[in-house]
Amino acid sequence: MRDDSIHHILRNREGLTIEKLREAIETRWNRGGHFETADKEDIVRDKDYEHIPWEKVDCMLTKMVETLDNGITFAFDMFPPQSAAKADLHIHPISDRIITIVNGTGHAFVRTANGSVDTKPVGPGDVILFPQGTPHCFWGSEEDPMTVQVVLNPYIPLEHPLHTVCSKKIRNLSDHPALEDVDRKDLDALTAIVTRLVEQGELDLGERQYMDWGDEVVKASAATARKKIMTPDDSSWECEI
Repeated sequence: MRDDSIHHILRNREGLTIEKLREAIETRWNRGGHFETADKEDIVRDKDYEHIPWEKVDCMLTKMVETLDNGITFAFDMFPPQSAAKADLHIHPISDRIITIVNGTGHAFVRTANGSVDTKPVGPGDVILFPQGTPHCFWGSEEDPMTVQVVLNPYIPLEHPLHTVCSKKIRNLSDHPALEDVDRKDLDALTAIVTRLVEQGELDLGERQYMDWGDEVVKASAATARKKIMTPDDSSWECEI
């Protein structure tokens, strides 16, 4: 069990803060440590969370697992097969990410501290981390979906206009005069201003993409989530929730 990995930081949930996690991510990313390998015991099984259904968002499926009081959130994302045709570089302007592959294979693309875009074939145990505002994307394989555990630092609601922005549109955001004096930590004020600018046509952040794939996965997961398997005292029984 290594004590220099990003997952070592994640093990102490009680002492975990947005600032501490952000510093750990930025330190590793700045020194070229945007790719890591997780210890086997740190790879979370998505099958342990089948009681939580998948939902569609943008070009993937997602399920939220746990949100700490400070907003740090643990979730799973699933990228469809042949998603190379659907995925473009994008950013999360106000949230850092730690991505750990748990099932399937694919490719990861992430902008590095020196400005280049690094790519790597990824599979279970591979970790990709990057601070807020870093262009990145993930491609599933040609045949099968790829499932990842994602840590959002902090969680930003999926419907928030700054949850995800196309990297080609971010200059529109950073250069807009109406946002020069806005405190980026004041999400309510930031959301109100950005939403107004988008609705008035004064700010173009690109359109959200929604894929056709995934309906059957969502339907099946919803059915599974209605039942919870429990085994008290070695006697299996099933109850509806």
